Amino acid sequence: MTVRSNNKTTDKLFISDCEAVGGCSGIYASDKQPVKDYFILSKFGDYDGQVILIDISGKIKTYFGGQYFLSDDNNYLFSTYDSDLAGLTVYDLSKNKVLFTTDSISTYLADFYYYDNSYFAIVSDDVKKEDQTDIVTFDFKVNNLIKSTVTDKFILKAKRLKGFNVFTHSPCSCGQIKDK
Repeated sequence: MTVRSNNKTTDKLFISDCEAVGGCSGIYASDKQPVKDYFILSKFGDYDGQVILIDISGKIKTYFGGQYFLSDDNNYLFSTYDSDLAGLTVYDLSKNKVLFTTDSISTYLADFYYYDNSYFAIVSDDVKKEDQTDIVTFDFKVNNLIKSTVTDKFILKAKRLKGFNVFTHSPCSCGQIKDK
């Protein structure tokens, strides 16, 4: 991938191969970019998903990720790591700054929500507790995750964030532009 401005290269990124290992593979872009001043892509495959951000200056930044979710005001991006490891990247788009990125959290995360001035994700768990759900909330004061258990009614009150490059069924449509 080469980013150019006025016939001058501003940045490059090379990915040799995106091997499909149990899921989608390749680089995906939404047909309509959802955030001003950024071009956002998702890389899948190789057990090493990435969210790729190209800012207005043409600088390419890559972080652990794959599918991503945006806050309604488009200030925050949350991207779960598409890997056999559990990970997350939280990016402040208004400040062009990564707040949190890791490939070593203890639980896999599913959908992201907003409620009562907080952003949280549901913990993807095979064991369901009756009328309760485990979540992790992102704490912006310390840029870290806080795990807790809430009632299912709490989840119903929350607003689900819009997800991009989210593949919920198999097989994926590799090579096609997709938004959900």
